[in-house]
Amino acid sequence: MEVWLGRADEAQAMLRSVLGAGAEIVREESGRPRVVGGPDFNLSHSGDLAVLAVSGDRRVGIDVEQHRELDHLGMAGRVLLPSEYEVIAALPAADQPAAFFRYWTVKEAYVKVTGQGLSGLPGPEFVSDHLVVDGERWSVAELALPEGYSGAVVSPGPPFAVRQRAWPSVSSGS
Repeated sequence: MEVWLGRADEAQAMLRSVLGAGAEIVREESGRPRVVGGPDFNLSHSGDLAVLAVSGDRRVGIDVEQHRELDHLGMAGRVLLPSEYEVIAALPAADQPAAFFRYWTVKEAYVKVTGQGLSGLPGPEFVSDHLVVDGERWSVAELALPEGYSGAVVSPGPPFAVRQRAWPSVSSGS
């Protein structure tokens, strides 16, 4: 699986460049985009960063979030499972924001792969490196991103390798 990192203001250009200018993108009944006859993909952006996951052999969801000020514990209580909330609440206050965004990006990537949208929250429990969905393991890969960002890729099935790549504008600094 490939994950492309690019600038948020160039997310659509990155999508077309990676998938191919001629890729026919349609919407599933849930509203989730897909390529007709092509690989599965998912796109997310936050702040100045965009991430694009592309897989030729499995369904994929991705999310990125720029860390920002908000009531992290209050939000965790509304969108996460009680057990996940308790993990975050037990951390020192300085560590809670990053932990919240770690859980949040996994949860949002999950609802994006399923096509449920935010109505699918709180979703299944995130445990270490996976989710358990209806008795089956869904794998999670957390992304190596610039400071102040969290990101995750979720896909049904066993663990998968992620190759992170910079879309040209990121590596050239333009």
